[in-house]
Amino acid sequence: MSDALRISRPLAQVLASRGFSEPEPARAFLQPALNDLHDPFLLGPMEEAVDCITNAIRRKKRIVVFGDFDADGLCSSSIMARILKALGADVEVMIPNRLRDGYSLTDAAVARIIDSGAAVTITVDNGISANKAAESLEAAGIELIIADHHEPGSVIPPARAILNPKMPGSRYPYGELCATGVAFKLAWALTQRSPISGEKAQTILLESLGVVALATIADVAPLTGENRVLVTFGLRALRASRSPGIRALLRSARVQGPIVARDVAFRLAPMLNAPGRLGDARSSLDLLLSESDDEATQLARELSRINRKRRVIQKTVLDSALKRMREELDRGRQAIVLAEEDWHPGVTGIVAGHIARESNLPTVVITLEGSRGRASARSVPGAHLPELFDACRDLLISYGGHARAAGLVIERKNVEAFRDRFCEAVSQKCSGTSDAPLDVDAEVELGEMKPASVREMERLAPFGEGNPPPLLIAHRCRVAGAVRKRRGGLSFFLRQGDVALSARVGKGVDLPDGPGGPERLTVAFRPSVAGSGEVDLEVLDFPETRS
Repeated sequence: MSDALRISRPLAQVLASRGFSEPEPARAFLQPALNDLHDPFLLGPMEEAVDCITNAIRRKKRIVVFGDFDADGLCSSSIMARILKALGADVEVMIPNRLRDGYSLTDAAVARIIDSGAAVTITVDNGISANKAAESLEAAGIELIIADHHEPGSVIPPARAILNPKMPGSRYPYGELCATGVAFKLAWALTQRSPISGEKAQTILLESLGVVALATIADVAPLTGENRVLVTFGLRALRASRSPGIRALLRSARVQGPIVARDVAFRLAPMLNAPGRLGDARSSLDLLLSESDDEATQLARELSRINRKRRVIQKTVLDSALKRMREELDRGRQAIVLAEEDWHPGVTGIVAGHIARESNLPTVVITLEGSRGRASARSVPGAHLPELFDACRDLLISYGGHARAAGLVIERKNVEAFRDRFCEAVSQKCSGTSDAPLDVDAEVELGEMKPASVREMERLAPFGEGNPPPLLIAHRCRVAGAVRKRRGGLSFFLRQGDVALSARVGKGVDLPDGPGGPERLTVAFRPSVAGSGEVDLEVLDFPETRS
């Protein structure tokens, strides 16, 4: 691999450990191309969806796009709104209010759609489990197109077309698109059957790529396969975007220079998600669709203000939840199920994610309201949430989502029984979740960690879910030089033979011994090149010294 691709041995070893056994697939991974994107007409009954939409536009019938209040739902809604307006459609976008309306097509949402006079409804980032709503729309003579990516249930809702790569029997080559990826495919298919010019279509699709990247990272979709291509080019499209809303979002989040996945995950996505978390996501959608620099600037400032408020609420809930988590761990629970009256439902997903990382256990965080509770759940590798919820279905009103992120609604009286059943299901179906092994990519010598070879590993980016930064391991090392306290941890030198490199550990990682002593340590680390041009090692663990 190293010789065929003319890459360093450590990079070749990382590629091999991630399943690349031949040079050409590895070359394609290192050099993603837009030509690698799959034909949109492979995605479900795409021809049927395009015919339905173009027919409605031709007949001047109203089309309602019904989205969701998170980044994926907002981004997919914005793509559909832009392409439909470019095609001359009479289009209205509806986004539910998290606190007032809840998720997906409720009875109230169906009534709104019917009252709007819609002939066609396109759901994005929801709809695959909306059986009752789909039947109501069908009875009202409204054609339904579902563009979703959530796991289908045992009963599929009636619809003119369902575009979902996870559908049983799907021929689509890649199953991990987020909803915005599905919406992008629909927009792409529409441009191939539309009278708009090729140049205008290309402009719309290239702008949409940036939004797809934003949503894919925000929704923690795996950055593998087709998603890797979409995000690689989408991050470049975000930086080059001419959209007033995207430019204002970048300014407000203080994102400068080349955009990386981490900028999206920790700066852009939280701002875009904040209004929907606290109630009404309309301002986020308006920002994505804004065509005025002044309006976009004002909207971005509003999102920033709401995001600051969200952080305060989140800290209060998280502090309380962490205390409860420790109590559950002391009881020896196989999973964490927490329920409280006053926890804001808009931050329970973030809190559940933090608890899952802290405990390394599947986590459900429930907000109790009256006789019911609404929950967000986050999981860990090896624990598939919808499958675990299947074992508790008689205790739940509704549930759905992905393997690692899901939600549910439950009767208050069933919470205790659900906790016991969920923990039992985790115990029976999952193994090793409480002490997950390090997923090491390659064994290296410190002498191989030269600036050029470390920079070369950036070719594996964008990093994120399913494609983390390389984790390397070196044996026969020792701590050398003074150990200094630094912000968030300790810094020191690691020596292996004649090579010594700057290293650091964060809080929670203990040094097994001080300077001197034999070269006996095994070190798991992630390398980077510091501003000085020298290699720096972020040490995650000393595996052979763990108790």
